[in-house]
Amino acid sequence: MKGHIKVTKVYDDHEEVVIDESNILTQGFKVDVVSVLIGEDTEVPKIVPGYFQIGTGSVGYEVCANSPVPIQRSASDVFFKLDGPITDVARYGTNSPLLLQNLHRSFVASSIDQGSTYEEVFLSSFSTPSFQSSSLETSTTDNREWFISLEPKNLTKFFLDSINIRLVIDKQTANGVAMKEFGLFTKSVLSYKDDRPLLCAYKHLTTAITKSPTFKVHIDWNIGFLGNTNIYDNVTPGKL
Repeated sequence: MKGHIKVTKVYDDHEEVVIDESNILTQGFKVDVVSVLIGEDTEVPKIVPGYFQIGTGSVGYEVCANSPVPIQRSASDVFFKLDGPITDVARYGTNSPLLLQNLHRSFVASSIDQGSTYEEVFLSSFSTPSFQSSSLETSTTDNREWFISLEPKNLTKFFLDSINIRLVIDKQTANGVAMKEFGLFTKSVLSYKDDRPLLCAYKHLTTAITKSPTFKVHIDWNIGFLGNTNIYDNVTPGKL
C-alpha cells in the first residue's frame, strides 16, 4: 500500500504546487483493514477515508524511520494523532463552507502491567516484548476533537485498488493558520455506533503554508496500490 499527496496554492491568476510526493500510511490503516478481514467490522465503507485534520506541528516520525535499529524503524508509523491539530473551531473561520464535526478520536492503546492501565501507543514498536497481542486495545479519546468531514464530492474517484480524495481549503477558511501537517482519518473502527475517526495517513510540510484570503489550497490525496492497476474508475460513468 502507498500514499501520495499533492498540495497546490491556487491564486486568481496562477497556481503554485507546494508538494507533490509520497506520504506515510500509519498503523491505523492496517487496524481498519485487518478488522474487516477477520470479521470484526463487516462494513468496508468504514475503512474509506471520511475525515481530515489540519495541524500546525510535526509528529517527527523520521527519527524512528532513519534509525539504524530495526525495532525503532518499525515504530515510525505507529501513531494515531497529529502533533498540533486545530482545536478551536473558530480558527477555521465563521464563513468556512467546510463541514466540521466534533468527535472522539480512535487509537490503539497498550498495557505493560497485565491490563491494569492502558496508554495510547505513540512511536513505539509493536515488536517490543511489552506489546503482546493481549496488551493492545482499540480505544477512543475521552475528549472530542474537531474534524473536517469528507463529503461525497471530496471522494473524486474510486479505482479497483485505490481512492482519490480532494479537499479544497477555500479563501475564507483557516486564514492566519500556519498549516504544517495534514491527517487523513477513516470513519470508524470496530463497528462503533458513531464515527470515531482513526488516523490512516499523515503528511507534514517542511515549510508551513500560512493561509491567506488571497489563495485557496487544493489537497489531492491518493491511497492504495498506486501505480498498479488504476485503469478503471468505479464511480465516474464512462471512465476507463
